Amino acid sequence: TPAFLDDVSRYEPSTGTWTTQHPQGSQPPPRSYASCVNFRGCVYVFGGCNGSLASNFRSDLWILEVQDNYWERVVLPSGTVPPPGRSQHAMVQYGGTLYMFGGNNKVGGKRNLLSDFYSFDPVKLRWTQLTDGATGEGPGKRSGHAMSMVNGGIFLFGGGGE
Repeated sequence: TPAFLDDVSRYEPSTGTWTTQHPQGSQPPPRSYASCVNFRGCVYVFGGCNGSLASNFRSDLWILEVQDNYWERVVLPSGTVPPPGRSQHAMVQYGGTLYMFGGNNKVGGKRNLLSDFYSFDPVKLRWTQLTDGATGEGPGKRSGHAMSMVNGGIFLFGGGGE
């Protein structure tokens, strides 16, 4: 059985050293296959899984306040629904908005690849589904892919698909 971890490490390129961080506050449950992005000096962590055979897919969003070394769970406003729980998805941040694509979860005990695309407004604390992946020339269902922002565009590479 794999051990799911909840530790935080920091690497300092200028000194070439790793240090274990010990954030205060209520911290996220242990998990694997989550994603994280930087926004305004904070680390936003979404999703992942922490059950046997990669079950218990998470849909929670956490913020690590780096300067204060403090964890905080994002509490969404009433009526706001997060994306379905998932793992092996990818996230980027651009212009003050977080973007998340794909990943996988389980439906009826079977692996379910995702092609949905969401944005998150960290000021209003609102998720918005941008596409369901069923229209246009989207990348299609996949997990384990990579995303990056370059010159105002979101680039997605690879992953495992159908």
